[in-house]
Amino acid sequence: MISTLHIKNIGIINDLTVDLNNGFNVLTGETGAGKTLIIDSLRNYFRRQILKGNDKARRKSFFYRIKFIFT
Repeated sequence: MISTLHIKNIGIINDLTVDLNNGFNVLTGETGAGKTLIIDSLRNYFRRQILKGNDKARRKSFFYRIKFIFT
């Protein structure tokens, strides 16, 4: 199970750490807050995809980090 998600330098996300609870977790926020970036980060990590096309435009820098902590 993923207990913590850390994203750095993707889109509008400079440095974000999210602690996830057991069970069901919900992401909420205004339009443009970065909810889709968080979901895409999860998807790309587990599919082992490299950012490409429109995703490159969303990446802020050549250095980015997606880190998961499993428990």
